[in-house]
Amino acid sequence: MEPQTPGSVPANSLFFDSSNLNSLSQKNDIAVSSQLAQATSNDLMIKVMENLSGIAIPAGKPVSKIPDGSIAAADSDGAVTSQIYCGISLDAINTGSTGRILLVGPNVVGALNSLNFTPGQDIFLSESGGYTNNAGAFVGNNDSIIKVGIADCAAGSASGTATDLIMFPDVLVKP
Repeated sequence: MEPQTPGSVPANSLFFDSSNLNSLSQKNDIAVSSQLAQATSNDLMIKVMENLSGIAIPAGKPVSKIPDGSIAAADSDGAVTSQIYCGISLDAINTGSTGRILLVGPNVVGALNSLNFTPGQDIFLSESGGYTNNAGAFVGNNDSIIKVGIADCAAGSASGTATDLIMFPDVLVKP
């Protein structure tokens, strides 16, 4: 999803507004009707994250988000729990340091404010149109289960509270 100008998108669109610091915006029939979230940089796909794993992460290595809000080198080992793949390290990141991560999808700053999610949780579209972290909560026969992304803390330091959403959509169940 590339940033665009309001004039280049059709009515009733959700888009990243390049004329307004790449904010996630909604356009009605005439113009931008609301700004949903503000980006903190011109690149929505790169975010500074902290490594508290105890092991240095080389540049170019896949990384996962862990519940304390920090990152660790990713792997597919089933014994490694509570890790959600979130991107590729662009920098070598020593433990206790921060570095740039190329994300799997755009980072939407503040999308999960006050919702009490933990970094690294899968976030789904809820039946009421909001967000949920419980894919097992869907009870209807015609429910779709749609993962919208990964919960994350604010850029720059690890935190156990998620405020941001790294968009990584996936339709898991479709009736």
